Amino acid sequence: MLAVSSRRVLPGFTLSLGTSLLFVCLILLLPLSALVMQLSQMSWSQYWDVVTNPQVVAAYKVTLLAAFVASIFNGVFGLLMAWILTRYRFPGRTLLDALMDLPFALPTAVAGLTLASLFSVNGFYGQFLAQFDIKVTYTWLGIAVAMAFTSIPFVVRTVQPVLEELGPEYEEAAQTLGATRLQSFRKVVLPELSPALIAGVALSFTRSLGEFGAVIFIAGNIAWKTEVTSLMIFVRLQEFDYPAASAIASGDPCGILAAAVLYQYLAKSLWSTCGRSLMAEVTQLKRYDVPRINWGKWFLIGVGMLVSAFILLVPMIYIFVQAFSKGLMPVLQNLADPDMLHAIWLTVLIALIAVPVNLVFGILLAWLVTRFNFPGRQLLLTLLDIPFAVSPVVAGLVYLLFYGSNGPLGGWLDEHNLQMMFSWPGMVLVTIFVTCPFVVRELVPVMLSQGSQEDEAAILLGASGWQMFRRVTLPNIRWALLYGVVLTNARAIGEFGAVSVVSGSIRGETLSLPLQIELLEQDYNTVGSFTAAALLTLMAIITLFLKSMLQWRLENQEKRAQQEENHEH
Repeated sequence: MLAVSSRRVLPGFTLSLGTSLLFVCLILLLPLSALVMQLSQMSWSQYWDVVTNPQVVAAYKVTLLAAFVASIFNGVFGLLMAWILTRYRFPGRTLLDALMDLPFALPTAVAGLTLASLFSVNGFYGQFLAQFDIKVTYTWLGIAVAMAFTSIPFVVRTVQPVLEELGPEYEEAAQTLGATRLQSFRKVVLPELSPALIAGVALSFTRSLGEFGAVIFIAGNIAWKTEVTSLMIFVRLQEFDYPAASAIASGDPCGILAAAVLYQYLAKSLWSTCGRSLMAEVTQLKRYDVPRINWGKWFLIGVGMLVSAFILLVPMIYIFVQAFSKGLMPVLQNLADPDMLHAIWLTVLIALIAVPVNLVFGILLAWLVTRFNFPGRQLLLTLLDIPFAVSPVVAGLVYLLFYGSNGPLGGWLDEHNLQMMFSWPGMVLVTIFVTCPFVVRELVPVMLSQGSQEDEAAILLGASGWQMFRRVTLPNIRWALLYGVVLTNARAIGEFGAVSVVSGSIRGETLSLPLQIELLEQDYNTVGSFTAAALLTLMAIITLFLKSMLQWRLENQEKRAQQEENHEH
């Protein structure tokens, strides 16, 4: 990996630094400071009384238990899926690989609605489990199921690139020395995978701790039994008990700490893998796909495909089955409803604003951290990961505290007759918050690997900054950029937790499509709720298709670059 240039031959340092700092302060730091200000107004005894309240402690226990179970399941299942996707070639592999990203693209409200219906007493899965006296909905087990569903990709996508870099030659070398397949995996592969696997499980655990959209449908929010911390915070906000909500939310720094540990492990795993790749040259082992057909391979593939179908494919199909359960006309009637049309329009509006903002910011910040060395560079990247660690409900809370009537900017906004909270501008702001890391995180690795030589050469040959970006930089990063835009758009369209806090859920005014699902479900309009869910699922399928195409283009681009480099040598 090429080092970041310390010389400021390249233009744009002042612009990118100033814009990035302004964005981070306005979107991340200032709203989070409102939480600190709210907590500072509480005495220690008041704070302690809130966080040690038996009901709050019970919510913490349920949250930790469900998140732990979900992350352990995802660790095992994610390792299995990463293994079969990188080690084996079989019919349907491409589809299975794309299916792993379904929880990324599918809004959490859609996931929660579908899982609650599937596992209900009369549901497709619930009826079968009832024969064994197993109940999932309105239990901690249902919460764990929802958490596991939404955080599956984190383990798969963290372990998969490390496995691809390792290749199969290490196990093959061990087996030629007499080791069994299990021994070669346990003693050769697993030590190399451990940092990445721990990182994926940590991120899955962190994501599960703050899950709201999927949990709210399947948990039932029963005090002392299925009330998790994100739901408790939301209830306190509905009661306008901001101090209690802030005190309960202050436990979220645990998530930030877990995320910090995650990225340390992830960095270690990547550098460890890069170092280990030298072993292939030393031993002069050539990579190849093992041609032998063995029962173990097909057993693993069968288990992986069966579990994937059970937890991913069937729920996706079930959404459309439920939407069209009473025919086409009810679907068309629900789509033509004025409130539904307004929800669709508002969802599109939010995405049309949030995505371009994060596009511009992502390019500038990626340019800044990959092309210049400056104090605080790593801190800036760490701050950008806050939306990954903070629960969406907490994100909504900090914006409510900062921009609300009693917040630092609330009085000024009221004087100028500007309303941010409980209106669409507030929904846009929190959406920008939760989606801001995606473009940057896709661009940074690509720009670091490509280096800055071509950009510097263009400047030295007389190109302006804009000409350099348009003719040199942009063609090299265009697929990664589009990849980040697709992910940002998917999250913006499906955001539920943060938006539900700041929207006020005003019918026909501040209901986005995910919020419309909850409202229709509360109105017992099952067809209507699944119609909205089917529309969002269709968007998710399109997102997965575009993501797969862009990923294919990125891989081809990397292969061509590698071939050109090998040809030069």
